[in-house]
Amino acid sequence: MGLRPSELAALGHLAEHGALTPSELRSQLVLTSGGVTALLQRLERDGHLQRTPHPSDGRSCLLRAGPGIVQRAARISAPLVVVLDAEIEALSAADRRVVTAFLTRVVAATEREADALLRTGGQPERAGDDADASGLWT
Repeated sequence: MGLRPSELAALGHLAEHGALTPSELRSQLVLTSGGVTALLQRLERDGHLQRTPHPSDGRSCLLRAGPGIVQRAARISAPLVVVLDAEIEALSAADRRVVTAFLTRVVAATEREADALLRTGGQPERAGDDADASGLWT
């Protein structure tokens, strides 16, 4: 889509939450205030971000992904969605239950670990967590 990873992450959070304040987005992305300001300026300049006044806090605003980028992401991902739907349909009901249970556990584990990294500023919480993770890159 021609976007930087941080821009994709920001737009993903906005798509997931619908709207966030700049402070909420900053905490989701674990960026400095200057980093999030530069990121938001790029996204807004390129038409990927909309700002609206916050309904109850006159000092803040709400950020939303622009409709153009949302439509573009949907258009780009549509062929993959069709293929994945066909793969899901090919599974038996029992296999779907197993896959669903597994993916639910993977998502929960990923969210727990992401929350832990947010709490610790990106440092592993437990001893040994910084062991060789080279398997992630192979």
